[in-house]
Amino acid sequence: MSNEPSSSPSPDPFTGYHYGLPSRPRLLARSDPSEWSPPRFKLDANFPASKSIRPVDPSHPICGIWGSQLGKDFLGIIDRYTDGMSVSVDVVCIPYSEGEEGSSDEPILWIGVPPDTMSVEQAQNLVRECTGLLKSHEMTDVQVEVKESEGIQLGLGVTNEEDGRSTGR
Repeated sequence: MSNEPSSSPSPDPFTGYHYGLPSRPRLLARSDPSEWSPPRFKLDANFPASKSIRPVDPSHPICGIWGSQLGKDFLGIIDRYTDGMSVSVDVVCIPYSEGEEGSSDEPILWIGVPPDTMSVEQAQNLVRECTGLLKSHEMTDVQVEVKESEGIQLGLGVTNEEDGRSTGR
């Protein structure tokens, strides 16, 4: 399976992509080349099948990269596109609910950016670079998605006096 970013045939081609997740984040780009269509409805209900966020199998190679040079390389790519903004990076599986047809347990490198801070084109380029790095390390079963999301800081942050960004302490 190829991980080339999907094209964007309309201004918001992925409306409803994350239907079933509580926050329903807006998807900007994804590496899965298969054509996506809006949520399908269950035969026994008047609402689309739901999705859930699941952990990735801990034995998958993507789970062990974050303390390595490869993890730093990913974060470097992401930082080039996000220029210091607050982002989230998660490795998750997002299958349809139990027993739903078409569900997948493929790991997803799920990158969250603040709303209205990245264009679809920029997101596609970010996905393309991350996908290239994954391929160079033979992780062709990992998808990459860029979504809009809003982060909430739950603790008291200490601000770095030099640049005003939170240190997370």
